[in-house]
Amino acid sequence: MIIHQLRHTLLEGLAVALSGQCCCCGLDSDSPYPLCSHCLPALPTVVAPCSRCGLSRGREEAHDATTLCGACLIRPPPFTLCRGSFAYAVPIDSLVSDFKFHDREDIGAALSACLAQQVKAFYANSPPYPSAVVAVPLHPRRLRQRGFDQAGEIANVVARHAKLPNLSRLIRRARYTKAQTEMPSAKARKANLAGAFTVNPKMGEHRHVALIDDVVTTAATVGEVTLMLNEKGVERVDVWCLARAEAQRRG
Repeated sequence: MIIHQLRHTLLEGLAVALSGQCCCCGLDSDSPYPLCSHCLPALPTVVAPCSRCGLSRGREEAHDATTLCGACLIRPPPFTLCRGSFAYAVPIDSLVSDFKFHDREDIGAALSACLAQQVKAFYANSPPYPSAVVAVPLHPRRLRQRGFDQAGEIANVVARHAKLPNLSRLIRRARYTKAQTEMPSAKARKANLAGAFTVNPKMGEHRHVALIDDVVTTAATVGEVTLMLNEKGVERVDVWCLARAEAQRRG
């Protein structure tokens, strides 16, 4: 645990050291992270997000009093809400890719800080506050391939800013699975995740947790983890991610 915290502190120091230039415009950044105050407001966000799944209800529904999308009215996902700090579009898609696959953990620190601020602001206005943070787990084989756990790093930032315990160690990906984006259908995605996660019974001591991931696309993974948490006694799961992808609706 001490080594992990030290590594995280060093990574944040790296983010500050490399923050001389904005990763979007290439000009000098006026913030502690490589996202300047001019580019940050221009980054894509989800338009009129559904209050449950977090997908856009479209500009034509932006002023509609109904906050749920049609799909969630018919078949809501198991989690209570899903929020993405950004929409998975240009340039967020490239920034997240650089974070995950090209060792740009300075970018990860910047995007994670943005998410942490949004999480704090959301619960300040919309209690109840979760009692713990957990990350969608990465299989050990994938961890060896990638070199670090991106969801775990994001969860560290959110947990520290929100002053919540990070209980990611209590969830394990027990079975190696193919990427969900490779699955041709909802049925295939469900089969791919069957038995993939195990949850320590101690998680049941927390009735409300925030589940963290980097990108949520079909929501099949966070949905499966939510069901596993529910089985252990967690009553409410709120999903938070760096980016919410406008994928095809569940079905």
